[in-house]
This record gives sequence, structure tokens and C-alpha cells, in this order.
Amino acid sequence: MGKDDLFESVKPKRLSDSAVDQILNLVNTGQLTPGSRMPPERELITRLGVSRTSLREAIRILETLGVLRVVPGRGTWVRDDYQRPSLGDTLAWLPNHEHDVLQLFEVRETIELLAPLPNVYAEISFQPPAVIRRLVKAFGPDRVIYGSDWPWGSRRTALASVRAACRGDALLERAILGGNASALFGIPAA
Repeated sequence: MGKDDLFESVKPKRLSDSAVDQILNLVNTGQLTPGSRMPPERELITRLGVSRTSLREAIRILETLGVLRVVPGRGTWVRDDYQRPSLGDTLAWLPNHEHDVLQLFEVRETIELLAPLPNVYAEISFQPPAVIRRLVKAFGPDRVIYGSDWPWGSRRTALASVRAACRGDALLERAILGGNASALFGIPAA
């Protein structure tokens, strides 16, 4: 192995990743303790030097990792039950899930790139309710469409996922199941 084989090119870090690292470090070193409330969004944006989008992405990542708890309209807290994972647990998990992690990053980047474009819609057939809710949040309730893959999949299961994702919001359910497609294609809603 030559000297050239020892080095890999350095990839720039996204601001949201830097914010995740900084907040995670504060939690792991005990400077932010379990149960403590995070500063308001505007203050964090200023203190971390990131955009609102990057901060929200960082908070979503930390919430997914089980570090933070977000209560819409009330604030964000370090979870009371957060326990720093051991490096051994993480290292044992990664080799078996590398493909999943890479796919997750690709999906996240795709959504980040496409969601701001007004002519892009998310088609949600056969997605679980949690994914549908995330797509509604990313694209907006008027840009999520249900399109069936019938006869290759069960429409009953897919419709149940949409209904579960809408959590009783009849207007959202109607929009996803047909209203948005009708508006997009300029055809009267049934």
C-alpha cells in the first residue's frame, strides 16, 4: 500500500450536521442535562450560526436519535430518559445497517432538494403513516398525492395508512386521496 492509498478526500460537512455534533457534545458532556429546556429557536440560530432550515434538520435528527423531545408550540427539551449510547453498540449496529443509513441520507437529501420546488408532488402509495406525515410536513398538505399500485398491492392497507396518517383530519384525507390530484390535473373532484 502506497502513501496515496492512505488518504481519502475530505467531504464538507453540512451545517445541520455541525449543529447536531455541537448539541450532542453538550448533552454528552453534561453541559445540557436530561430534562433541560433548549434555548428558543431564534437564539439557537444565532448562537450556532446556522439557518432556520439547518437548525430544524438538526433538531429532527436529534429527536430521531432519542436525544431531544419536541413539543410543538411549547419548546424542545433534552429527553429525561436519554442515555449516551456506547461506542460498541453503535459500531456493532453500523455494519449490518450501512445500506439503510445511506438510503436514509439519500432520501433526506432528495426531499430537501425537491420540497421547495412548487411543481414537485410526493406520491405516497403504500407508505407507512409516519412517512406520510413526514412528507406532508416537508411538501405541504396540498402537494401529497395517493396513487394506487393496485393490483400489485393491497389498496385496503394503503388506504388505512393514509387514514392513520391523517389522524381524523377529514380535509387532509380528502386532499391526499383525490383532491390534490384533481387540482394538479385540472379535473373535477369526485
